[in-house]
Amino acid sequence: KRTPWYLDWFLLRKLHSLLGLFPFGAFVVFHLLINSSVLGSAENYDFAASAIERIPLVILKLMELFMIFLPIIFHGFLGVIIALQSEVNTNQYNYLRNHLYVFQRVTAWILVATLTYHITMTWGMKLAGEVHVINTAFVANHLSKPMNQLIYMIFLLAAAYHLAYGLWNFACKW
Repeated sequence: KRTPWYLDWFLLRKLHSLLGLFPFGAFVVFHLLINSSVLGSAENYDFAASAIERIPLVILKLMELFMIFLPIIFHGFLGVIIALQSEVNTNQYNYLRNHLYVFQRVTAWILVATLTYHITMTWGMKLAGEVHVINTAFVANHLSKPMNQLIYMIFLLAAAYHLAYGLWNFACKW
C-alpha cells in the first residue's frame, strides 16, 4: 500500500525547503530591503513602508496569507517536527557539517521566539488598534529600548544564518 502524497516525508521535506525560500525567503529579503531604506533617510523608510499600505486591502491580505503566513506556519510547524527528531552527534562526529546542521536547528528555535515577538509587536499591535502605521517614529521608539535592540540583533543574526544555510542546503539537495 502506497503512502498518500501529503504524508510522504520526502515530499514534505522538499515542500518545507521550497517554502523556506519561496515565497518566505524572498519576503525576508524584501523586508530587509524595505528596512534598509532608512539608511537614506526617515522619509525614504516612511515612503517605502507606506507603499505596502497602498496595496488594495483584498490583494494585501491575500498576499500576506499565501506569501507569508501559510508558508511560515507550514515551514515552522514542520521545522519544529524536524528539530525535535534531530539527533545531535557532534561529540561523536566532530565535523563542520554536523555543527552547521545543529546551528541551523538552534537558530530555528531562536527564530520561533523572536519572530513571534516581532509579529506581536508590529502586526499584532496594528490589529489591536494600538498602532496605525509602522513608520520611522514607531520603529525608533520601539528600538529605543535596549532589550528590543538585543532581541532584534539576535533575530537578525539568527535569520541571516538560517536563511544562508537554508540556501546552501537547498542548492545541495535540489
